[in-house]
Amino acid sequence: MHLPRDPPRIESILSDERISKDILSEEIEGYAKDFNKRYLHWSEVRYRDTGQFDPDTVWARMKLVRMDDSVTLVFGKTQYRYCMSDRIMKMLREFDVRAAADFFPNVIDPHGKVYYSVSSLMEESIASSQMEGAVTTTKKAKEMLRKNIRPKDGSERMIVNNYRAMMFIKDHTDR
Repeated sequence: MHLPRDPPRIESILSDERISKDILSEEIEGYAKDFNKRYLHWSEVRYRDTGQFDPDTVWARMKLVRMDDSVTLVFGKTQYRYCMSDRIMKMLREFDVRAAADFFPNVIDPHGKVYYSVSSLMEESIASSQMEGAVTTTKKAKEMLRKNIRPKDGSERMIVNNYRAMMFIKDHTDR
C-alpha cells in the first residue's frame, strides 16, 4: 500500500527558474489539458506517464490552470475555491434535466417538484435568451416572469417568448 503524499507546493516549483520555464512548454500544456479534462487528483497524476517531465511540474501547470478558472466562495472567514470542469457541468445539466422531468420521484416533495420545474424552465429560458443577445439581469428577468409583467423591450420579449415556448412544450410532452 502506498502512503498518500501531499501535492507539491506550487510556490516551491515556481521558485526554480528551470522548472518554471518547463511549466510554460506546449508539451506540459498537453498533459495538463488532458488531465484537467478528467479532473485528476494529484494521487492519480503522480503515477501517470508525463513524458520527460516530472509529475510535480505537470501538476503545477494543472493547478495554475485550475486556479485561473476557479471561483472563490466565502462563508464568513472561511474561503473555498472550486473549479467547474466541463465534465462536472455536463453531469449537473443531466441531473437538472432528469429532476425536472420527474426521473427522481421521491427526492423532492410535490410542491418542490413544481417549483423546481418552473424555476428550472425560467433559468433555461433566461440563460438561452441572454446567450442569444438579450440584455437584462437574471434577477430582473425572473421578477418579470414570476409577476407576469409585460415585456418593455425586445430583450424582455425574447425571454418571455422563450419561457412560454418551454412551458408549452412541457405542458404538451404527453402528446
